[in-house]
Amino acid sequence: VWELDQSVGQVVDALKGAGAYDNTVIFVASDNGAIPGKSGAGSNWPLRGGKFTLFEGGVRVPAFLHSPLLPAERIGARHSGLFHLTDIVPTFLDLAGAKMDPSKARQLDGISQVQALWYGAPAPRHAVLLQADSYGYRKDPLGFSFGGLVQDDWKLLVNVTHAGSCSPDSHQFKVSHKCYDEPAAPPHPADTEA
Repeated sequence: VWELDQSVGQVVDALKGAGAYDNTVIFVASDNGAIPGKSGAGSNWPLRGGKFTLFEGGVRVPAFLHSPLLPAERIGARHSGLFHLTDIVPTFLDLAGAKMDPSKARQLDGISQVQALWYGAPAPRHAVLLQADSYGYRKDPLGFSFGGLVQDDWKLLVNVTHAGSCSPDSHQFKVSHKCYDEPAAPPHPADTEA
């Protein structure tokens, strides 16, 4: 994480050095879910599941955007609406002022989130298809279809397997030393300050 932080800092310094920083939007997002366990993996606590699952630990990720162009009242604001990876391109095209041919705009899977992110408007996305597949991540036939759909505050999971052997909801997590010990509660900010 330190290396990533240093790298992002170098990009910001380069943008400032080139005189482009004041007209730049930086978007950073995590990959989808850590793989819980002791083998050098991570934790999604308090979310259930991890990478390769459709539970929140496998699909919800932290992300942020930073820009001197953000209105002052939106700096530090949280976006609690649905945002899908496919929304990045339409959002950045909108921010850049691109005018798309309406017939081609319909070819994009995403939705511009500029109004929600920049001005606090209601989230434009009401549904996210998480998965609709009859194959596993190794492309092996599962013998059934599995999938997931989020619609507003609801989530439908079809034929999903358990969240994983080291997920906090599993029996192995409770009894095995193979899994990381998870904290009972998030650390208090005063406990983590240097």
